Amino acid sequence: MKENWFSSAEYQRRLESVRAEMKLRELDALLIFSPANVYYLTGHHSIDSWEFRALVIMHHGEPVLFLYSFERGRFVASSWLTDAVFYGPMDDPVSRLAGTIHDLNLGASRLGIELNASNLSVATYQRIVEHVSKAKLIGADRLVDRIRMVKSDAELACVRRAAELTNIGLRAAREEIHSGVFDYEIVAAATNAMFRAGSHQLVMQPTVAVGYRSGLSHSQHDSLHAQKGDSIFIELSGNYRHYSAPVMYTTTIGPLDDERAEFLDVAHRTAEVIVEHAKPGVRACDVADKALETVRSIQDRIQFHYNFGYSVGISFPPHWLEESYFHIRASNEERLQAGMVFHLPLTMRVLGKYGVGTSRTIEITEQGAQVLTGQHN
Repeated sequence: MKENWFSSAEYQRRLESVRAEMKLRELDALLIFSPANVYYLTGHHSIDSWEFRALVIMHHGEPVLFLYSFERGRFVASSWLTDAVFYGPMDDPVSRLAGTIHDLNLGASRLGIELNASNLSVATYQRIVEHVSKAKLIGADRLVDRIRMVKSDAELACVRRAAELTNIGLRAAREEIHSGVFDYEIVAAATNAMFRAGSHQLVMQPTVAVGYRSGLSHSQHDSLHAQKGDSIFIELSGNYRHYSAPVMYTTTIGPLDDERAEFLDVAHRTAEVIVEHAKPGVRACDVADKALETVRSIQDRIQFHYNFGYSVGISFPPHWLEESYFHIRASNEERLQAGMVFHLPLTMRVLGKYGVGTSRTIEITEQGAQVLTGQHN
């Protein structure tokens, strides 16, 4: 049975956008490896995002999807494509892919290749080069990722549903917090709530860092009791049809001391500044500059990354950042557009002592930024 998560018209719109960019770059075909981009263009999705796969897009006809044969069932259920090319467990995927490229009369073409895909190793790329030595391979990094940044109404509906699930998970996590709670109990409460509400596969499990670990970025739970005076950092996202909408939240067991209260106030005011200024046509760097004005008063006392927002949407493990590398930071002079979605990670850390902060997931609309997660932190 077909799952039909998106309409045929939606897939054709996406494909036409990619082909238009291919034409601008004078590419005869495009070779894609990213599971997120394969899903975006073909609908194929599976918990298996590690096996070798590739998608060949030409200017006419259906894209050609190259998959491990064990994925045939998931392909039939999820993809709008009529058929795919399958390789077996005893086959060499790279040589089979090269044969497919030659069968499509692309052996001497200008072939764009998605070099930034996390599941395309250097060794595999070198073997592809050897097998299609007459083709001119042209780096086409983030070609699809940049198109994906501006989301359709159907995609935004998925993001909003993911945000609802995120907010349910955060509410459950907050209700679990008390002196003596184990960090993993908070993780369990959030996860259980999101799955009971209908979340699909989580891209990352909820992060809960207690005490000094809240002051160490990317720390996970470690069977720690939360005790009076401890900061607790939470980061999580529900997931709907592979779309994520994250949130960060911090609190303290017992009253906040003056410094933590100050840092938390700065984090919330920074979020408000970004939400106020993030509008279509505004440069990302100008939004970042406004945010930096708020952070500047405490920047000598904290560890912070100065990335005031990163693009989110379709995500597969191991993380929910889109590969567009479009950030709200001082170095990015590109302009925001309606349909973009950003997570604003605004946790300020005192290294090895505590973390204090908040975040938002925002949707850029024609009227400005709409907050989807984090507004009740």
